[in-house]
Amino acid sequence: MKIEHAIIKKMSYKVFFHIQNDQDTMTPISFFLKVIIDYFEKGFGLKVVCQDHCTCELFDDALWSYPSQGFIPHFMEKNICWVNQTPNAKDSLKSKQPLQLLNASWECLKASSEEDQIIECIPNDPFFKFQGRERYKFYKDHHFNPEVIKR
Repeated sequence: MKIEHAIIKKMSYKVFFHIQNDQDTMTPISFFLKVIIDYFEKGFGLKVVCQDHCTCELFDDALWSYPSQGFIPHFMEKNICWVNQTPNAKDSLKSKQPLQLLNASWECLKASSEEDQIIECIPNDPFFKFQGRERYKFYKDHHFNPEVIKR
């Protein structure tokens, strides 16, 4: 499957690649949720951009039950799952930090403002690794300096 890339206008935002440890046995959705919770606990609002509505529903269902000791405020809108945030960033639920875009689609994302950051999660599955390498190359080729965070 060839990745269709969105056109990205060069901005000063950052791109972070969270790479799952090869020995980790966590499922891809659990890895995404772990990253989401890390940003949520730091007070960030997240816009989780999903490939389709079915993927968005998967995140919605998972966020209702994970973590078991708490609740993460969120809601769905088409192919987007808003976490700790409303569609209008000025009406943030609790977030005091800039909006973060978490990519749960196959395409590269374009941030909407200079404060935004793009978060790419790469589970240790061969398919996701391939897709992640393609997106990493795309960002590099478009003069972004993606930062890799191994987890």
